[in-house]
Amino acid sequence: MDIMELEQVLTSHISGARSAELTTKFGLVERLIEALAGMRGMIAALDKEQVLQLLGDLYDNWIAPLDLPGIPNLVEPQIDKMLKNVLMAIVERVIDRAKENAGE
Repeated sequence: MDIMELEQVLTSHISGARSAELTTKFGLVERLIEALAGMRGMIAALDKEQVLQLLGDLYDNWIAPLDLPGIPNLVEPQIDKMLKNVLMAIVERVIDRAKENAGE
């Protein structure tokens, strides 16, 4: 699997989740993490920085534009930043674990 294939798979997961009306930011982040965790073996061979860049871009393009109901627009950018940071930290951990396990 290369980075373009990973992008297609993850975009498909996000698109499918949105089609199934899972349109909350938190739900989509959870879906991304689950998808990546299921592909640990495949992402172990990919460049970590490319995967992180891809996930950051996916967050910015697919998740950040969604509204957080009940959250004032003035506060939402800070919540987005925090949620993206959490996503990136988890993804980094998944990648590191995948690479460690691939070396065993």
